[in-house]
Amino acid sequence: MPNPRKVVIAYHAVGGGDCPAIVGSFPISLDRFAAQVTGLRERGWQVGRLSQILEPVDRDTVYLTGDDGTIDWARNVLPWAEREGVPTHTGVITGVWRDEPIFPIAHKVQVMLAVRKSNDLPRPKLTAEQAAYIDKIYAYETDPNRRYLKGACNVLFSYEQAQAFLGTLDYDCLKLLVERFAQPADYNRLTLAEVGVHTVRHNAYDGDAASYYATEILPCLATLMQRCQRVNRVFTLPVKPKDGVSLAPLCETLRRHGFTGMCHNPGEWNQQDFIVCRVDAKDVESFFGLPEWKD
Repeated sequence: MPNPRKVVIAYHAVGGGDCPAIVGSFPISLDRFAAQVTGLRERGWQVGRLSQILEPVDRDTVYLTGDDGTIDWARNVLPWAEREGVPTHTGVITGVWRDEPIFPIAHKVQVMLAVRKSNDLPRPKLTAEQAAYIDKIYAYETDPNRRYLKGACNVLFSYEQAQAFLGTLDYDCLKLLVERFAQPADYNRLTLAEVGVHTVRHNAYDGDAASYYATEILPCLATLMQRCQRVNRVFTLPVKPKDGVSLAPLCETLRRHGFTGMCHNPGEWNQQDFIVCRVDAKDVESFFGLPEWKD
């Protein structure tokens, strides 16, 4: 008899009710999320805690993960999951909780792309190799101004370089940015909501495992341990690493410090690798054979 499957699902934005999805995201609706979970449970899948992903299971198990800690996930999904007895995991960016918030470059770019017209966006100067790398990662962005701005700031520039390149945000962008993140109370009032490390600033890994752990992962974990009640040891990589960078040294560093896995890459986890692949929310119906969703 085959071993039960373990499949992790990745969500990034879920809109519904009085809390629409965050601006600039690629969301699904809360109705679709609920239909996915309900459909899986009706087909015999159970929903597990990500903190227990290495433990044996007696039947096929899915694990529900949301990235970044945005307000739409916290206000829409988490209360629904609590009512339904469904565990969740949120990879939280903790820089936004500081007295002087550190907002992720990726989210600054998102609000800028949502508010400004394409021709009004700043345009980075890229080499042919850099442009080709961005074309590969962000092929879904058909507008080159959007594609190269997003790619340069997310995977090429350092945090400081991206900050300088983007400049000061106008009022509309800053308002959207400030309002998009949940707070510790949004997780602590629930009993089935786990949180985990998603870094301080959502920066791409540059290959220096010791530095990345010290500046992005450990401070994030410390903040979560101080301010949240249910913290697990699964790390969610915020974005793809810098071009050509191997994740092996980072995986070994995380292992040494007691982490049980790192969520990254699309697909189904083989239940052996430290890197835990995830099925994207938009692919759940086709992956699991659920009815096609029509909004």
